[in-house]
Amino acid sequence: MKTKLLLGIILFLFLGTLSAQERGATPSNHTAIQPSNHPTNTYAVVVGISNYQDEGIPDLRFADWDAEAFASFLRSPAGGNLDDDHLKVLINENATAGQLANVLYWLVEVCQEGDHAIIYFSGHGDAETKFRNQPGFLLCWDAPPSVYLGGGTLNLNDLQEIITTLTLNNQAKVLVIADACRSGKLAGRGGSGVQITGANLATQYAKEVKILSCQPNEYSIEGEQWGGGRGAFSYHLLDGLYGLADDDADLTVSLREIRNYLEEHVSSEVAPHSQTPLIVGSLNEKLATVDPGILRKLKEGKTEHFALFKPTETKSTEENTLAQVDTAIQRMYAGFQQALQDKRFLFPEEHCAEYYYQKLIKEPALVPLYTSMLRNYAAALQDDAQQVINAKMKSEYASLFSLPWIDLEKFKYYPAYLKRAIELLGENHYMHPALQARRSFFEGLLMQLNARIKGEKDYVPVVELDRYRDACAYQPDMPLAWLEMAYIFGYKLHQRDSAHYYYHKALEQTSNWLNAYSEYINYLVRVEQDVQGAKIWVDKAMQIDSNSMVTLTIAGYMYMQAGNMQESAYYFSRLLGRVKPTDLGYADMFNALILQRKYQQARLQLERDRLTYPDHPAVFSLLGYLYLCTDEEEKADQAFEKAQTLDPGNLLLRDLKLMYYSVNEKYPELIKYWEDRSAGNPDKIDPVVYCLLLHNEQEKAGKLMEHSAPPAQENVLHLENSGLFDLLSKDYVKAEKTFKEALALNNGRKNRILFWLGHIYLQTGRREEGAAMIKECYNILTNFFFPFRRDREFVINGSFFRNAGLYDEVVQLYQIMLEANPNDPLIHMELCRTMVIAGKVDQAFTYLETALKNGYQDASTLEHNTSLANLRETERWKNLMRQYFKEQW
Repeated sequence: MKTKLLLGIILFLFLGTLSAQERGATPSNHTAIQPSNHPTNTYAVVVGISNYQDEGIPDLRFADWDAEAFASFLRSPAGGNLDDDHLKVLINENATAGQLANVLYWLVEVCQEGDHAIIYFSGHGDAETKFRNQPGFLLCWDAPPSVYLGGGTLNLNDLQEIITTLTLNNQAKVLVIADACRSGKLAGRGGSGVQITGANLATQYAKEVKILSCQPNEYSIEGEQWGGGRGAFSYHLLDGLYGLADDDADLTVSLREIRNYLEEHVSSEVAPHSQTPLIVGSLNEKLATVDPGILRKLKEGKTEHFALFKPTETKSTEENTLAQVDTAIQRMYAGFQQALQDKRFLFPEEHCAEYYYQKLIKEPALVPLYTSMLRNYAAALQDDAQQVINAKMKSEYASLFSLPWIDLEKFKYYPAYLKRAIELLGENHYMHPALQARRSFFEGLLMQLNARIKGEKDYVPVVELDRYRDACAYQPDMPLAWLEMAYIFGYKLHQRDSAHYYYHKALEQTSNWLNAYSEYINYLVRVEQDVQGAKIWVDKAMQIDSNSMVTLTIAGYMYMQAGNMQESAYYFSRLLGRVKPTDLGYADMFNALILQRKYQQARLQLERDRLTYPDHPAVFSLLGYLYLCTDEEEKADQAFEKAQTLDPGNLLLRDLKLMYYSVNEKYPELIKYWEDRSAGNPDKIDPVVYCLLLHNEQEKAGKLMEHSAPPAQENVLHLENSGLFDLLSKDYVKAEKTFKEALALNNGRKNRILFWLGHIYLQTGRREEGAAMIKECYNILTNFFFPFRRDREFVINGSFFRNAGLYDEVVQLYQIMLEANPNDPLIHMELCRTMVIAGKVDQAFTYLETALKNGYQDASTLEHNTSLANLRETERWKNLMRQYFKEQW
């Protein structure tokens, strides 16, 4: 049985008038009504949401039924006989934040002095964090599972502003029933958000009367025993209003009678749960007038009152107005409505909502529909933008540009959509600041997206920064904008202090947004290399939700960057079966498992994914990699071929093959791979030459270089190949000159070029300069490469000299690196490989033991690396594996 807290707030309660009204008009003989210069009307907004769009928000059982039951009451004689011109009902997917804003503003427009305004909301309510002064939010259908400040919600401050406008400016009497604070796993963890929302709703303002279903620290119960599926409070509230609470039989129901009736029935029926209704206000206020016929049927139990009253069968203002115009205008109006439904807002120019709207508002006969057209148009313009914001807030690393579903052509119009909504609603609308903030935010995102599409890697988004600042000026508590500014300062402007400030600012706004944690952790690890600092934030994320996909992904990622593959594999293994190939942690998860030799776990999941996602190249790329590691080369070839067919430009496939062949020193396979990739394309010959040179195939490499196409200007790899060729020929002067040309280009191969130059300096008697270059190379590898990529780089650097038989040179180079970090396990592993090839087995074991003692954990490399084959046959090897890899061996 789920629970809920039905919060009924009844303000300025002179609503005993409801029962005898004629479709919203209050009869003049009711004693509670004061004279007015126009007929008193009742207008109502009823909202009920059980099925939320985002799966991260738990669905409710009977919230929509409770709302429908209340709408039925309002359609009855007891509730005022409200028709569609006086009653607006939003249920489930129709109850978006934009549509709720639409109908609430409709209340403000139509209510006049002496009118009655009713607002009923049945759904989730929450306050995201207790660390900020958040009053709470009503969650609309399109609310995100966290970051309520991102939209899709109704802030209680805004609700209070609407109520104040209705009561003070319009001089209307307002009844608000908010079925808003329910149990469930929401962003306000541990129920504190629900309690904060309830407490703020319970706060009394001037002239207010409130009925709350229970105390702020309680939940209200729901179940099938009440009306076949209702909330206990909602069910008995309506029974009471229909007349069962009329103790003195005067055909009116007072606040005192409702209090007594609810306490008698609700508190006793929900036992042993605690639920005590809370009443604030004058107990003599009259709430409803009893209709004897309905009361008699209710007492006789002939039918459920939920189904008694359907929408009144009368023509609405819309129908009456359209009946008075010619068919051409009717068709244009239908075109406008269809354009809104099809989301054709501004384009194509003569077949969009804007085109029809401009035509329709020039028709004098449509004056009664002007405001409804405006509000519906403005609401539709907002809804699409909210969907993108929700997706960005939910994406694993909060990266909008990694979302495969983004319609780039449509995305460019979102700022224009929001601009038009702002123009329609005007500066006085309560959503004006939020809409302006979103418009500026989308303008900044669009500029970043355009730069990314154009491939402007060195682009500095200064103008975008101004857009995000504008967004925060309009809405200071907009965490999305703060997070984008953090990204710009951290990754583009390289201003460390500012990056930290803005990351913290985003997290202050929404302390439970796990995606923002992942962004900050990603920055700390990738840019600042601060694994210890990242771990602090990983631990905080774990305290929020230790089983979340985002939390497990960032924990696995952080430990992978720290080189702790055992911990990384542990966290990633908990994601098995939950992560899809489109998720950012998918490849990392299998890399961690395979590197830890957890082949069976990886195999079972990948085989399942092959059936579930038969057209996704990542699945087959990773399967091929797994088969390589388990010596199933025929299967590996088949999987790689399938991945290549699905995506000829598959970068994951390329990286996995290169990593496997490089780390395990399978140079014939590596050469063949590049030869196959470059077949028939002389412009792609440089990688083949590079592999040949690393494998000491100098003669073959030289011939290829002679017959290859002229290299493009500033071709760093070609320059590096030329330098390696000269280095093998021991033409150090020419090699040094070439490497310096390559180094001047300031490219991503800098670490390797420094390694080769360092060797040249050492060989030419310039040890101090050479040692400095080698240490700089080591710092680059340590600070800017993933562990498995760093391992590959060390293998490439060392194997060049090992393949040339220059074992002393390898030892000399890596001994210099050990001066920078004597305990680096990867360096000791490289020295182990070198000693094995040099035939010095005892020294090899010494380096191997040191590497294992210092935390070397790459079980896959230990099992498959070719250079370690001789060691694997010894008992000493087997004992070491049993000591350090108890689970795997």
